[in-house]
Amino acid sequence: MKYIFSFLLMMALSNMNAQNLQFSQVLTYAGRIENAQIYQPSPVWTVPDGKVWKVEVYSLDFLHLNDVMLTNNSNQGVLWLKSGDFIQYKVSNINSFLSEYKYVLSIIEFTQVP
Repeated sequence: MKYIFSFLLMMALSNMNAQNLQFSQVLTYAGRIENAQIYQPSPVWTVPDGKVWKVEVYSLDFLHLNDVMLTNNSNQGVLWLKSGDFIQYKVSNINSFLSEYKYVLSIIEFTQVP
């Protein structure tokens, strides 16, 4: 009985923060920043209202989330972004060894269902 009560309590608490997400579409952004010796940002991608993005990132080098540079030793990652969050690649002259920087983002977009 004690275990059943604990299990039911855990289930109730876990549902409090759960979101209902419905698949919307897949987005792919790929490009390059040429002449990286000069400050060159990529386009800015913003999560629309009522949406959630699961971002599969090929490379976290120079990726900024809400204007904060991300760092990751594995050089790959998955990001979950909420409505209003934005991401952008920014390459500056600090990284003057680059003449070109290529990026790829694969995004699975979900609609938040009430």
